[in-house]
Amino acid sequence: MSEKEIYKKVILYGLLLSVILSLILYLILKDISIIKGIFLGVFARIIGFVAIIINSFSILSDSKNAYKSVVGYFVRLVFYGLVVVLAIKININIIGLLIGLSIINVVLYLTQMTLLKGGK
Repeated sequence: MSEKEIYKKVILYGLLLSVILSLILYLILKDISIIKGIFLGVFARIIGFVAIIINSFSILSDSKNAYKSVVGYFVRLVFYGLVVVLAIKININIIGLLIGLSIINVVLYLTQMTLLKGGK
């Protein structure tokens, strides 16, 4: 499996998991702001994930590795901070936002575990 296929798989499974989790939480809690938080978080995390991928390939092709790495990391932190501020301003549930931000990480860990065990 190529790297691009793994990236696509992570994003697809992340979106699928966020939809399933949103439906379950909506059936239990009947609160739409949690679902909004999950989706805002997962889309923000996907943007951050793609930025990491682009930054990684950029670092490999250039000699200013440390500078690009630090700047890329700082820009992602500022972006996530702005997402949290936006969520607070428009009254989106912060717990839902944190769940959404964590979904891609969970999918990444599970994908890595399956690849380490010889999965395809």
